[in-house]
Amino acid sequence: MNPFRVLEISREADKQQIVRAAAMALQRRTFSAFEIAAAQRKLLDPVCRAELSFLYTIDIDSLASKRETSPSDRCRGEMPRLERLEIFDR
Repeated sequence: MNPFRVLEISREADKQQIVRAAAMALQRRTFSAFEIAAAQRKLLDPVCRAELSFLYTIDIDSLASKRETSPSDRCRGEMPRLERLEIFDR
């Protein structure tokens, strides 16, 4: 899901424009409230937004089935899995 397309905003939109676009998207009812909230949350996170801006610089939706990479776990709303370092077990 391209959050820029969901909220119908440009990549240069600031925080205020993102919040305003989310309210407008809720009124349009093109996407569900969950999808709109997820798009807003992703675009308000600076790290996630930078990654999404890079990924969606060109229209990659048509290539989505062909690409091997996807947005990071942080942008998908998942937390990274913690792994135990055995180096300190001595």
